[in-house]
Parts: sequence; structure tokens; C-alpha cells
Amino acid sequence: MEPFSEHQRRELLRVVDGVRRAVEASVSLTAPQDALTALADQAQALADALCARSGDKPIPRYHAGIDPADPNAMLPFSPITGRYNPLAPPVEIALVAGPPPRIVGTVAFGEAYEGPPSSVHGSIIASVYDQVLALAAIASDSAGPTATLTVHFRKMTPLHTPLRFEAWIERIDGRKAFARGTCHAGEALVSEAEGMFVRMRG
Repeated sequence: MEPFSEHQRRELLRVVDGVRRAVEASVSLTAPQDALTALADQAQALADALCARSGDKPIPRYHAGIDPADPNAMLPFSPITGRYNPLAPPVEIALVAGPPPRIVGTVAFGEAYEGPPSSVHGSIIASVYDQVLALAAIASDSAGPTATLTVHFRKMTPLHTPLRFEAWIERIDGRKAFARGTCHAGEALVSEAEGMFVRMRG
């Protein structure tokens, strides 16, 4: 397959956005029987059409390094920050110069991510921390797989509310990079996290 053109990428983003909106709507769908039947038929037809065209990912799965102008572009299919993944909210990423450099992620979670009533599921919060702390390690030239991740939930994390995640590398000890992160809803600290990443060998 030829590389995707910019127009194809824009249209793919439109497809993904439509699927993302459909998922959000489906978890609180209320309709009479005939409407549900019609919607089910349409959903199955769309799924069949998408499956018929599904194959290899049309753009690279990973990009080397973090582009300060568009950090989300590094992991286009990430379930957390990937704009081409309808499972992703996505968390919008910014790189703030240091030292140490910081990763800032902003997002408002909808109904599809609910855990406790009107609150974000804890596993979703942990997944965001895993991503933003890992990106902080990459930004500090300490890239490597997650070895440990601990999340401290201070308050319920509200749905439909702008959230701000921040992550940075606190210290490096040999091949171990120790990261910390916070999440705020407005002025309220709702959670904190720390993680340890094993740096890749040079």
C-alpha cells in the first residue's frame, strides 16, 4: 500500500472520531425498540464495512522521539493518547521544557470511562499515568519499559471535567529512572503516582 496522503489521514481521523463519538453515545443509549433495531442494523453494517477494509496500520505505529510541536504524534495508535485509536479519549500531550522536562496531559473523560458513579474508573487513571510517566522518561532520555507503577487516589476523579496530568523524572539511578506525576481537577489534587522505568541499554 502506498503511504497515506494528508487527505487520507484527515479522512481516517474523521472515521475514528465518528467511532469514538458512537462509543460514547452507546453507553447511555435510550430509544424505542424499532429505533434500536434500526441503529443495530446500521452499526453492524458499519462494522462490516470497516472490517472489509481493515489490514495493516496505514501509518507508522511509532515515531522516534517526542516532537515538541505535536507530542501526540509519537504514538498515533496509543489507547491513551492516540488520535487514530477510537479507544483513546485522547489525552492531549504537551512537552514543557525543564530541567527536568515535564509532560502535561489534558483530558475530560466521558461516560464510556465511568467507574464509580460520575467518576473515572481507576484503571483508566492508572493507564494515563503509565503513558505520561513513560513519556516523561523518554523526554529525559531515559526511555524504557515500566517496571513499577503506583497510583495514590486522593479523591474521586470526576467525569466531564477538564483534568491536568503532569509527569517528570525525579531521579536516575544507573539504569533505573524514577518518575512522579499528579492529576488535578481544577485546583483539586485528585491523584498522584510514581513509577520506575528500566532504561534501555545504549
